[in-house]
Amino acid sequence: MSQVTALCPVCSITISFDAAEFPFCSDRCRLVDLSKWLNEEYSLPAPVTERDAEEYERAVRDRIRREEEEG
Repeated sequence: MSQVTALCPVCSITISFDAAEFPFCSDRCRLVDLSKWLNEEYSLPAPVTERDAEEYERAVRDRIRREEEEG
């Protein structure tokens, strides 16, 4: 029977699903991943609120206005 494998999300080394460190290849990669979460390098998307949409539209209008003024 063939062994099922995946790639470590940090360094892309192939690792077996039954490895003790899964889904990482090592404790080092596990800590690197945790560090990225703690430093907010990763994030989960949040629902867009009406306020978010209004701020985005305002920013787009402001950018268009600045570009027209410049040029």
